[in-house]
Amino acid sequence: MTAYLRTVLEEAPGDLVLSTHHSVGYHYPPARIGELLSEFPRVVGVNVTHPELTYVAEVLDAVDGRADVHVGGPVHALGALALGAQGFLSAEGNLAPRLCVSLIERFAAGDRDGATRIHSEILRVFEATQALGGIVGAKAALRLLGAPGGWPRPPRLPVSPERAQSLVDVLCDLGLDRREGLRR
Repeated sequence: MTAYLRTVLEEAPGDLVLSTHHSVGYHYPPARIGELLSEFPRVVGVNVTHPELTYVAEVLDAVDGRADVHVGGPVHALGALALGAQGFLSAEGNLAPRLCVSLIERFAAGDRDGATRIHSEILRVFEATQALGGIVGAKAALRLLGAPGGWPRPPRLPVSPERAQSLVDVLCDLGLDRREGLRR
């Protein structure tokens, strides 16, 4: 794995972001991430999608402020921010970008109650998105709302408008259609 990463990092142009996702069946050892950051200063970020917040904490320790760290998905967003991460990645950011940014802003401003309230809203959207298969559901809901959502790439299949309506309903129940400028 290290040889592969070094080859990619040596050949890829520009600033780089490492990404580790538990779904591939392995994760990068945090110490290895730290070594790669020392060896390749063009690595400006590390995206960590892992079910264990303790792994995220270990990565943050290894990164030691040398790159931004974002967690995959909103579930660990508040915990990761509390540990020192800079943000999170999620399909929900496509549906409610202002809401997702406001979580980071409220946290940075020290408004823990506001951040917790916003996180709760994001998790409601996350739950509805996951019920439709994640990003494929988000794409379908965006199309229903007249926003550019695109279509999933194979082998993923599109979600029917009838099923996607459940996610649109959650967005509207939270007032996100108005707050995010989505039309119904």
